This record gives sequence, C-alpha cells and structure tokens, in this order.
Amino acid sequence: MPPASFLQITATADAMASQSMAGFEGAAFFPDGTCVWFQFQITLAQANEHWHWVGSDMQKHIAAWELLAQFVLTVCIESRLPRGRGPVA
Repeated sequence: MPPASFLQITATADAMASQSMAGFEGAAFFPDGTCVWFQFQITLAQANEHWHWVGSDMQKHIAAWELLAQFVLTVCIESRLPRGRGPVA
C-alpha cells in the first residue's frame, strides 16, 4: 500500500448565536483553485419545531452550533476527496 499523501487545504468554519437566531458557515479551498462552502441560519421558532432541547435561548447552545459547523466542514471536504483513500485526519 502506498504511503498516505497529504493535501494542503485551507479551511474555516464558524458559528453565531443570539437568543432568537443561530447560524454557521464555512469554506474550504483546495490546491487546484476550487472551493466548497456552506451557510445555514435558523430562527428560534424553527429550531424549536425540530429540537425540544433548544428552549428559549439559542445562545446557550453556541458550543453545539460550533461543533455542527466543524462537522459540516469535514463532510464538505470529504465529499471532494477521491474515493478509496485513507481516513480524514
């Protein structure tokens, strides 16, 4: 099996939350000049329709929004990598 090769990808993701709204976004830039990006925003009313744990303040869950942003960034990067390669690290 050939040794693992490393791809230099510049990537960032961030989240924000206020009492009544939360959102996150991110982007990854690949050596060939292409990129992938995402953006998501949700109101308190919308979030409460999906998740009972949100309660009355989106800001209390900023760590969850930050983690979700990093997860989505990883999924976006993984979707662009060739199949049959080793694990994302």
